[in-house]
Amino acid sequence: MTARSLTATLIGVLFAGSALADASTVDGVYQGTLGKQGIVLEIGPIASDTDDTYDGRYFYRRHAIAIPLKIEALADGKLRLLEYHNGTPTGAEWLVAVAGDKASGEFCSCDVRNPAALASSARMAIDLTLVAGTRNQTHEVAYNAQLLDYPLTGGMEIRVAEGIAYAMQADPRFKLSLPRLTKFPDASAMAKVNDALAKALDARRLEVADCLFVGEQADGSYWEEEYRVALLNRDVLSIAGSGSVQCGAAAHPSEIVDSLIYDMRSGEPVDLAKKPQALFKSAEPPWDALRKLYVKYARLSPAIPAECKVGDEAGDVYNQYNQEFDVSAHIYFDAKGLAIDPSDSVAHVVAACFPEVVIPYAKVRTFVRPDSPFYRLMTP
Repeated sequence: MTARSLTATLIGVLFAGSALADASTVDGVYQGTLGKQGIVLEIGPIASDTDDTYDGRYFYRRHAIAIPLKIEALADGKLRLLEYHNGTPTGAEWLVAVAGDKASGEFCSCDVRNPAALASSARMAIDLTLVAGTRNQTHEVAYNAQLLDYPLTGGMEIRVAEGIAYAMQADPRFKLSLPRLTKFPDASAMAKVNDALAKALDARRLEVADCLFVGEQADGSYWEEEYRVALLNRDVLSIAGSGSVQCGAAAHPSEIVDSLIYDMRSGEPVDLAKKPQALFKSAEPPWDALRKLYVKYARLSPAIPAECKVGDEAGDVYNQYNQEFDVSAHIYFDAKGLAIDPSDSVAHVVAACFPEVVIPYAKVRTFVRPDSPFYRLMTP
């Protein structure tokens, strides 16, 4: 059996039990218009985070939040597509005919099986074309490419030093942005970093889109995250991100913390959690020592809620969660020191007690390799 026929067989199995048992002639990713709006439609079994099963999904390009669909093959060969939200039909339906690589039909808030209801309802035309190579194949790459095919917006240029500047680049659909270097003395390093930043932004756009799609299936979702340039100079680009997220049914939102670090001498990314030797001189990273420094400066910070520091040091929240909060994946460089934000590594109820704390570079210099590309940050 060939790979193509095996894929077609698998699709038939996955669709078994749905109203669209034979999907071999309609399966695929389509792009086109619904009314005057650009859309992307995927026909194929959708992995659901709920107990429901779906036969497809679609999104408006200007929103990028996918809506789950159940699809029924009618006696005349046309398809009835029903839109769902939170496991319930919304009342919006499509009547579509697929002919080769084209799909066309009408959209209305009515039962499209009833000609009289369809004729008396406000309707919008559907005009779609199959994205090449997606029929009876894995859809992920093509679907994601369509999702990312949307113009990014650029912010004003921010100059940080002579010959060094950046601007924030955003996907307005998700209110998500990362910087893009606009000036830097080393053109090669700038190009490498900008390429990495573009890929990082794409990855985060897809992650947010997946989360919001879960919300269409059950109980809603939201994603609020803001990135900022914490430090940019000839040696390093350090980016900090934080916010909160809820993807579908959950008792409460989750805190999220992210950081991106680039060695501006080479243009290479630096992950201190995976490769701490890029900064620290000991074979065993000084996580315990940094945790103690974090607690020391957190207790001194007037920005942290007073209830976090109730009682003596032996009984306050930092002592109670001493072995639970993680500093290894939450470190980045700030203008005044090494920043640590472990808020997403503790219970939601105490996350406000563990915000970003900046430890002066003089206090961490002893742990840093003198030949590290970042050592000069530690010196006065």
